[in-house]
Amino acid sequence: MEIELKSELAERAWDLEQRLNQCLVAIRENYLELGLVASALKAGKLYKLVCPEAQNWAHFLGLKMTGLKKAQVDNYEYVAKTIGDYIKDHNVDITRAIDIARIVRALPAPEREGKARELIGSAEIMPPAAWKDTIRECKGMITSEECDHPEEFRKHKELCTKCGGWVN
Repeated sequence: MEIELKSELAERAWDLEQRLNQCLVAIRENYLELGLVASALKAGKLYKLVCPEAQNWAHFLGLKMTGLKKAQVDNYEYVAKTIGDYIKDHNVDITRAIDIARIVRALPAPEREGKARELIGSAEIMPPAAWKDTIRECKGMITSEECDHPEEFRKHKELCTKCGGWVN
């Protein structure tokens, strides 16, 4: 009986993981679509046709898109326009997509596609610390592996055991 129970739990866990993966794909597809739709609505101030009282794009978003900030929508638009075609079939979250879009935008046109594909492949598999170093390297900054962490560049903080906060 217990073996059957474990197999049922394992099957349920597998099903839940599959649903989670589907949700992640839907999120990626939705932020790309949201970026394209926002771009179209913003172009020519079409948003004023559905919300005449909106004084500008930010005001429209505040009136109609509760929970979304202008910076978020701008980021979705930016990613969709710069690397949307490359990223749509890959599992890359929005923060890493924004990093990629910013790096690719600064490159000369002939180099953009190759670098975008390279970074997208890395973004799917790299752990956070390695990704941070990759971005720093692309920006011409020193990576954590290359740094000797001199004392004058360290920030010392102490944990307050009374409140749990970090204190300089």
